[in-house]
Order: sequence, then C-alpha cells, then structure tokens
Amino acid sequence: MIHLPEKCPRGLSTCQPLANLVDDEKNGFICCGLNDVSDRVHEQDEFAHCWKNEHVDYRDHWDNRDIIDTVSVLMRALSIKANIDYNAKEKI
Repeated sequence: MIHLPEKCPRGLSTCQPLANLVDDEKNGFICCGLNDVSDRVHEQDEFAHCWKNEHVDYRDHWDNRDIIDTVSVLMRALSIKANIDYNAKEKI
C-alpha cells in the first residue's frame, strides 16, 4: 500500500499531494500533487507543483510532459556540473 501525504501544505482542498518535503521550522515546502479539474487552467495540467520558503511562493499546474522535461533538464544540469567538478579535481 502506498501512503500519501495526508494534506496539502497550503491547506488547499483542491489538491491531493503525492510527494513533498516540508520544513516545519521555516514554514517552507516543495510539493507535487494531483489537482482537481475545477482548479486547472488547462485540462491536461493535472499536477500542481508548489514551492514555498521565505523568498519564494510559487504554485503552478503541470502536465506529464512538463514534469518529464523539467526533471530531464535538471538531471542533465546535475550531470554536467558533476563532470565539470570531476575534471577540475583532475587538473589539481
């Protein structure tokens, strides 16, 4: 059985969180969940992605492609940075 987070960190009733990280001390979080069709701008944007901390308060609706493309770009950036760091150590 999969256990989902119990409630939306924003307290919204229009979103069922699927995964999140919450910092109770700083009232911050990052979350991705399924939003209610009544809350969507575009019908295919079934995911809500939120990020809140002391500097940012972001909420947007994404579809599968948005998530896959974003994760792909972020993973590529991490891979390139790891290679840059490794090559810099080799020169020392």
